[in-house]
Amino acid sequence: MDEVHLSKSRLISGWQCGKRLWLEKYAPEKLVYSSATELAFAVGHQVGQTAQGLFPGGILIGHDQDLGQALSQTREILAIPGPITLFEATFQAQGILIRADILIRDSSDNYRLIEVKASTGVKDYHLFDCAIQLRVLEQSGLRLQRLELAHINNQFVYAGDDDYSGLFTLVDVLHESRAAGAEVEELIEDMREVLVGGEPHIPMGAHCTAPFACPFQDYCRESRPEEPESGEYVLDPAAGEELRALGWPRYYFDFETIAPAVPRFAGTRPYSPQAFQWSCHVESQDGTMDHREFLAEGNEAPMRRCAESLIEALGQEGPVFMYSPYERTIIRGFITQFPDLAEPLERIVDRLYDLLPLTRKYYYHPDMRGSWSIKAVLPTVAPDLDYGELDIVSSGAMAEPAYLEMIDGKTTPDRKAALREALLRYCKLDTLAMVRLAHFLEKGQA
Repeated sequence: MDEVHLSKSRLISGWQCGKRLWLEKYAPEKLVYSSATELAFAVGHQVGQTAQGLFPGGILIGHDQDLGQALSQTREILAIPGPITLFEATFQAQGILIRADILIRDSSDNYRLIEVKASTGVKDYHLFDCAIQLRVLEQSGLRLQRLELAHINNQFVYAGDDDYSGLFTLVDVLHESRAAGAEVEELIEDMREVLVGGEPHIPMGAHCTAPFACPFQDYCRESRPEEPESGEYVLDPAAGEELRALGWPRYYFDFETIAPAVPRFAGTRPYSPQAFQWSCHVESQDGTMDHREFLAEGNEAPMRRCAESLIEALGQEGPVFMYSPYERTIIRGFITQFPDLAEPLERIVDRLYDLLPLTRKYYYHPDMRGSWSIKAVLPTVAPDLDYGELDIVSSGAMAEPAYLEMIDGKTTPDRKAALREALLRYCKLDTLAMVRLAHFLEKGQA
């Protein structure tokens, strides 16, 4: 089976699920990446580029689409004596191919490997990842003295001016990686057997989403026997009684946020949520509806402007509907960030009303299949509101990259305008969905 070649990424796929590896090799047309997965790829790329920036003078091995050229370029550069730093150095040994994030050689021909991850800690599969690279590098004749995993330091506070020193925590994992060598050899043999056989029959389960969301879930879901409908339709009139007891006017409110791994705005930390947009439908007791919205523009941190605008928009009385506790978390963050705004923001917090626990308690439809996410509930309540009709931005995961592209100085005016319109349409639909859900729970129709 030695003729079956594998890359590190394919081995990690096989470690998660042998069927995923087989489909990547033989049925890649069935692969569908979610917007959340595509965002994760973009985050990983940005984190990798930021890490490279901390090693000035490093040489990037390109040829992403021609790994043969990448292998040749790596060999040619390493043949030149002396200290050197390479990004994406490419090696192949005994049929296994890797690309090393950061490879450093000192004047004594000793090597240091740094594997960069966008997570905030060391995970089990990271060690497997490093063990595979250790195997290939040592079989390629390199003397590896240090093997470090660089993960995001979530206590890092960005001071601005593109200074990201301190963003990464380095953890020495050489010993653990070497100890995993036997497991790596076993994995390689197992996955070579998978690839010379037919499509594995592996039922769906927890491995479909951990440690990564598998891009073949739609295919596997379609090919498995049809499941019986789960549960029976329920709409308890108690939901309407609870809603009718609330006052007026009623505000239906939703934030959009970014939480970049590499902080963009001074004073922020990795993965800290930063609100840049909100939408609010305002309903009066006579049934009239008003819509208000905010979307930050420009390169300045948007959080304060977002907080000030929502204080103005949400009035002094009446329930502020949300769906999940996230909006409360964001407003609490504003209170910490901007103490001078604490009093009006605390009054808003006191008026928040979460529709999610109400829906979970009193409503169920078999088509929701056990999920109470707004996108699972909405088609059973108001099928005419279709997120699929949105372009550019049709999910929360798509909002962050759209906003960051919109405020990028290199984005053309026409593209900025299109992104702005898409963000506004998406967020507006989120709050309209809450309006229709609340009407349904109260009156039995949306």
